[in-house]
Amino acid sequence: MTAPRHRLRLRSDVHAALVGEDLVFLDIGADAYSCLPGAGGAVELRANGALVVRDPSVADQMRMAGWLGHRDAAPAARAAAPRVRTTLLPHSPPPARARHAAEVLAVTVDVLRRYRGRSFAEILAAAGPAPPPPDRPPSEDLTRLVADFHGWIPYAPIPGKCLVRSFVLRRWLRRHGHDAQWVFGVATWPFRAHCWLQWGDVALDDVPERLQAFEPILVT
Repeated sequence: MTAPRHRLRLRSDVHAALVGEDLVFLDIGADAYSCLPGAGGAVELRANGALVVRDPSVADQMRMAGWLGHRDAAPAARAAAPRVRTTLLPHSPPPARARHAAEVLAVTVDVLRRYRGRSFAEILAAAGPAPPPPDRPPSEDLTRLVADFHGWIPYAPIPGKCLVRSFVLRRWLRRHGHDAQWVFGVATWPFRAHCWLQWGDVALDDVPERLQAFEPILVT
């Protein structure tokens, strides 16, 4: 007998990814990742946040965790990003210049005002919505800006973790008339979470060799 199929829908602020046989959730409101090991084979994920679940026990776990929204809610478009193939991360960033002092100051103020002490949801809101997918390669101006950023950002008095770096890079690019997708990825065994910026299939602050280990769970 074919197992019944439960058609469910995630809350708008909950995202999911299949990592092998594991089902991983990102609850933005709770600022938390969760994993249902081995549950991936019982679930089909749709791009609009809908799920088809063949195991009622998995559906029950999702209900108890509070990850589900009303199944009759209108589908919500969720951004996607292609797999990274190359990078703009320079092998040897250009040296920081005196003129970059203003950039370092602006980034520091940005982190103090819009990042430090903020919830994950507030940080995402400050970074802004996902841009449309690009229809062209990175421009020379974007390439130069990214290289300059990696040259002077080590001098900014901020942590070096990926969340801060991607946040300030995106905010900085937007101040210069550019944008990029902010991608959050997960891996299991052991569990790891990571984030980076990309333009199409080009990473702006990491390399493909590292990013291929992560399954995207949120693109914004």
